[in-house]
Amino acid sequence: MEHNLQQCVQLVKEASAAGAKVLFLPEASDYIAENREQSLALARPESSSLFVLGLQAAAREHGVDVNVGIHVSAPAPASDGTNQRLLDRTIHITGSSGTIDARGTYDKLHLFDYGALRESAHTAAGAALTPPFDTPVGRVGAQTCFDLRFPEPALTLARWGDPRPRRPGAGGPAQVLTHPSAFTVPTGLAHWEVLLLLRARAPSRRSASWSPPPRSASTTTGRAGRQGQLRAQHGRRSLGAASCAPCPRSGPAARCPRPRRRPRSASLTSISASGSALGIGCRL
Repeated sequence: MEHNLQQCVQLVKEASAAGAKVLFLPEASDYIAENREQSLALARPESSSLFVLGLQAAAREHGVDVNVGIHVSAPAPASDGTNQRLLDRTIHITGSSGTIDARGTYDKLHLFDYGALRESAHTAAGAALTPPFDTPVGRVGAQTCFDLRFPEPALTLARWGDPRPRRPGAGGPAQVLTHPSAFTVPTGLAHWEVLLLLRARAPSRRSASWSPPPRSASTTTGRAGRQGQLRAQHGRRSLGAASCAPCPRSGPAARCPRPRRRPRSASLTSISASGSALGIGCRL
């Protein structure tokens, strides 16, 4: 986890130097454990997590908002704690103060139970969608990984409240849909950009859709070590940095790493790519 923090802090520095307003990091940026017991032992509340505290300090120092996926402990339904599980949580750290913006806290709703993988064995599903919240790059609608395969959350976030233009801070439909993820390799290679573009275009072309990358069992930016025993059985070929920011009309506006030919876009500016993270300055 310490190594992951070092990598993420470096990305904060690079995003700031490139002029990015918000740095979006992947799902489970703090760690991916070898088993359920190890994951439960590593999980901490945001207030005492050295990973979160370190990112808060970096965000405040460099003046960049940070949106990041972490693990926190969920309340145990049984008094003996045998049913203790985690929450797959995304938090949003404000760069101006280094504090966690409670409006941006989202717990993953759809858990990945497929084949040999049973995410529900160690993770509890979130209770509800988080209303779109204002950031320096527009109103963000938060989702995580497997949520991407369900169209209803994206439609709900993009149609949230009154669709007419509103003042900053007044709420309203999401302008950016985020999907920080740790996809398995076969499904990531086959479906990643296709699903992102579908979600961007589904809500009557009102939203851009962006996400950090799917990742494999290999070491990539934002995480140290192999991905864990369950995920490792799905293959070890690394997807590398595969972040994508598709716009509803023009398709992918940015990728990480960048393609050889610069994608055409009139809505995204100040794009900073590094490793598996993407820092974005946005004009909506």
